[in-house]
Amino acid sequence: MKGNRTIRGLVNDKPFCEKVINLYLSGESPKSIHSQVGSSISTVQDVLERAKVTRSRSESSKLAYLKGRNKTHPNFINSKKVILRGQAHYNWKGGRFIHGGYVNVYCPEHPNASSISYVLEHRLVMERSLNRLLTRKEQVHHINGITDDNRLENLELISPVNHSLKTKFCSQCVMRKELRLLQWEIKELRLQLQARLGV
Repeated sequence: MKGNRTIRGLVNDKPFCEKVINLYLSGESPKSIHSQVGSSISTVQDVLERAKVTRSRSESSKLAYLKGRNKTHPNFINSKKVILRGQAHYNWKGGRFIHGGYVNVYCPEHPNASSISYVLEHRLVMERSLNRLLTRKEQVHHINGITDDNRLENLELISPVNHSLKTKFCSQCVMRKELRLLQWEIKELRLQLQARLGV
């Protein structure tokens, strides 16, 4: 600060305020203005708030980027970000992972691959056995209820309606066990009836 002018005096000093406002409108930040005019950042901000010329946060960040004040590390300026995928990625573990009980397989060329280039393995196995792609409405059911058992003999292609019925009567649930018990009792009663009738 020059002389013995106080902060309040600077805020009321017309030439000082005009200089701060002009620098700000030319794209300077309050931090660079305070070093140019020799006052504190809070004084510069007070002048700008009184003049009602403050920028929004998004405007400030855009301007800082354009002025070169908001760049990344010097090694990465002017270089494109390279995204490593597949075997080149540092965290590659063979292209298979289990999520939600289902096995996912890395298959970037598949038309129904996820955004990270993975496809559910049971759908791939069924597609290869049918020699065609599955539609989005077709569902593959695991007969034994073990979702990571993707052998072809354990998979069944069914409609969404039938799939919801089959999953409601899962192998672990009480209803499925009762159903199996009733089927066994019917079979036993048939055998007893056939033995009595001599058939």
